[in-house]
Amino acid sequence: MASYQDFSDVELATMLREAESVSNPAFAELYNRYWKKLLVVAMHRLGSLDESEEVVQEVFYNLWKRRTSLTLVASPATYLATAVKYEIINRLGKIQRDAEYKRHTERRNQSTDNSTQESIGSNEVRLIIADTVKALPEKCRIVYQLSRENGYTQNQIADKLNISSRTVESHLARAMKSLRTRLRHFQVFFL
Repeated sequence: MASYQDFSDVELATMLREAESVSNPAFAELYNRYWKKLLVVAMHRLGSLDESEEVVQEVFYNLWKRRTSLTLVASPATYLATAVKYEIINRLGKIQRDAEYKRHTERRNQSTDNSTQESIGSNEVRLIIADTVKALPEKCRIVYQLSRENGYTQNQIADKLNISSRTVESHLARAMKSLRTRLRHFQVFFL
């Protein structure tokens, strides 16, 4: 009887389709012919022996699982090389997603660690804003409150208070200047 090393890839693929056990000599011969070449390709792309071995094992595992439905008529070598290529792409995508998830988690954890401190700072800023608004001249304070707290437009404020739009603009500018002066040591960007 001929050795399985003497069979062509196409003949081995045909025998593989009919195989019932993973210890099938046709499967073993395909594995022995290509695992090293495929490992070198994977290693070149991934740079990690462990990852590369997993890729090659996954390709051969999938070959075995799909053996009855695959048509490897052209060349099992081409099929295996293509399968390794796509498995590498999937693996690199997973590595990239894992790294992005890790960065996101670290940023979220860092943000959570600072939340108490930010809450204290936020309360302090609110108190300073409230004190500054109380200290504004009456018309200026009313214009500021209508604009920032009640959401009125400049024209609506002008109509409501029976003053010009330019005067409303002037009062808002004065209020904002007072707030910026009081909050200059805070990094407040919403003013």
